[in-house]
Amino acid sequence: MAEAFAQGNQQGHSESERTEILTEIALCKQRIKNAETLFLKARIDQHEIDKYIEENEKESARLQVTLSEEAQIKEMMELSIKMFTEMGSEWDKASNKDKQEYVQSLLRKGSKMT
Repeated sequence: MAEAFAQGNQQGHSESERTEILTEIALCKQRIKNAETLFLKARIDQHEIDKYIEENEKESARLQVTLSEEAQIKEMMELSIKMFTEMGSEWDKASNKDKQEYVQSLLRKGSKMT
C-alpha cells in the first residue's frame, strides 16, 4: 500500500497533463483514420496501413493505461483514507480491552509476514 501511495504522489497528472494525454489519444485515432483514407485512395499499401494502425493502437493503449492506473491509485487512496477515518472513530468508541485485543492481533499478523 505504501508503494501505491508513493507511486500516486509521483505519477499524479495535473488537469493539463490529463488533457494532453486525452489529446494524444485522439490524435492516434485520427492517424488511424488518415491511414485508412490513404489506403482507400491507394496512396499506401497493406503493409504500411498495418504498421500505422499497430503503432497508433499501441500508443493509444499505453496512454489509456496511464490514465487508468492513475484513477485506480486515486480510488485506492480515497478508500484507504475513508477506512482509516472510520477506524479512528471506532477506536475512540472501543473499550480498552477491545483496543488491546486489536493491537495484539495486528502484532500477530505482522510477525507472520516476516
